[in-house]
Amino acid sequence: MECIELASIISGLRTAMNYRLWRKPGIPVIIALTLACTGSSMRAQSDSAPKKARISGQVVRQESGTPLSKVNVVLDPVPGSGGESRGATTDSTGHFGITEIEPGRYRLQVSRAGFVPQEYGSQAAGSPGAILSLAAGQEMKDLIFRLQAGGVISGRVSDENGDPLPYVEVQILRNSVVHGSMWISRDVLPATTNDLGEYRVFDLLPGHYYAAAIYSPEAPLENAEESRKYVPSFYPGANDLTHASLIELGAGEEISSIDFVLSPSPMVHVRGTVLNAATGKPAKGASVALQPSEPGEAAIGLGSLNAAAGADGAFEVSGVTVGSYLAEATLNDQSTQYFARQNVYVGPSGIESLSLVLSPGSNIPGRVMYEGNADARPSETSVWLHSGDDFSNPGRTGPLSSDGTFVAKNISPGIYQIDVRPICAGCYLKSAKIAGVDVLQNGLDLTAGAPHGSLAILVSASAGTVDGTVTNDDDLPVAGALVVLVPEPSHRKEARLYKQSATDQYGGFKLRGIAPGNYKVFAWAGALDVAYQDPEFLKSIDSLGADVLVEENTASSVKLKIMPAANGQ
Repeated sequence: MECIELASIISGLRTAMNYRLWRKPGIPVIIALTLACTGSSMRAQSDSAPKKARISGQVVRQESGTPLSKVNVVLDPVPGSGGESRGATTDSTGHFGITEIEPGRYRLQVSRAGFVPQEYGSQAAGSPGAILSLAAGQEMKDLIFRLQAGGVISGRVSDENGDPLPYVEVQILRNSVVHGSMWISRDVLPATTNDLGEYRVFDLLPGHYYAAAIYSPEAPLENAEESRKYVPSFYPGANDLTHASLIELGAGEEISSIDFVLSPSPMVHVRGTVLNAATGKPAKGASVALQPSEPGEAAIGLGSLNAAAGADGAFEVSGVTVGSYLAEATLNDQSTQYFARQNVYVGPSGIESLSLVLSPGSNIPGRVMYEGNADARPSETSVWLHSGDDFSNPGRTGPLSSDGTFVAKNISPGIYQIDVRPICAGCYLKSAKIAGVDVLQNGLDLTAGAPHGSLAILVSASAGTVDGTVTNDDDLPVAGALVVLVPEPSHRKEARLYKQSATDQYGGFKLRGIAPGNYKVFAWAGALDVAYQDPEFLKSIDSLGADVLVEENTASSVKLKIMPAANGQ
């Protein structure tokens, strides 16, 4: 008999019987039936609740297969997929287990000092892993992670007399591309030489690296003249990155004897004046900075040399060594900010009459409009302006007004790419027009000041998608492959058009929010040692990509073959 039927019978009996009959001996049977029915109902409710997933596995050394204890295991939900982060630590046998996992999509990573972190499904050390989809009640057992020891670069730093130099910072750098331009990045923390001049940088991924030695300005410079200081050196003794040599580091390899000899260089002065073009008068109180302009010196974080302009606009920057610099002057005058920027070369005699002319920054009014069924959230959205030579410090508006309007204030001269962040799901940046001209592809030109008119930005909810699968030469699905969508050559400096993802455990992927156009799709086994936004690299592999045409509100599918990870130079 069903519980619902019992409930009806009991209800009828209760109505029919008076209080005296209810207390008779036969009545407890009804109570027992009621309790039994209630328990059955609770069990049914419990059985219908979503069951949690669980995973377990082991972490071992790649080279020997021996278990690794004290490895951190972290399960993080993919943004927007729900769930919560969970973690565990391997025991003495290298085993781990994570329980009570909400169904959803996750990334699983293991890490321990001295080893290269690894994600579930990754094809190579340091490469992105696969997205792990866990269903209700699913149990994944016997996962195996084989951790690779991190690479090491070590050596010694000495002065011009062969004596060890302590307090020297050694940085390990590699090539990367940002917004279509080559740049230098640092993946690991630098090392500092000890009293013997020795250093050691560890936990490095396999790849190609530059090495640079920088004498700490806070350290005492013994037995050196005040008019001289040690300048940075790029291995094997170059003054700049263009003459440096790449160091090729294999998986888990240790390369020693990457040595440096630092020599003191004469210091000179840079003197000049700052003039405010808006008033025609000296710019009293303007801040002047000399920043190394060579990409390698900028990457190693050499600070700028600073000075302030006096009442007559004159300034003097001391302690400058021979080289190329970007000279900048700024002045804040109430609500207006003024800028000057000039590339200079400082020779052995310094500079005596550098002239910097300030001009006001541009205020760019505008409005973001939405097309289609977009999930617009103005209070959470900003407009970003990226300059090709200063992408690390983009101009940014505050949150949009409720009607989508904004003002980008005090933007320094330059050419800017435009972006909207965060952009709604399924949306793409369709156009950005000022005075009727779309500047989305070629950039907003502020080199001559603010243009007339406001910036009209259109965000469309009609983006396309690209999905598909990645297989190997045996037509088996590849988990953890890096899938990259690359725009056609004429649009390859537009960073917003690139999309990337990793395949899931079934070799599948999906790319969303794609602007209409022609693209190439690539799939690589593991991380790239060159950035896929490098135009020269893309030329060499262009024919290997799958062609795809993306149109508004359409879904395109491709089948890709895995390519080995590329090696950069």
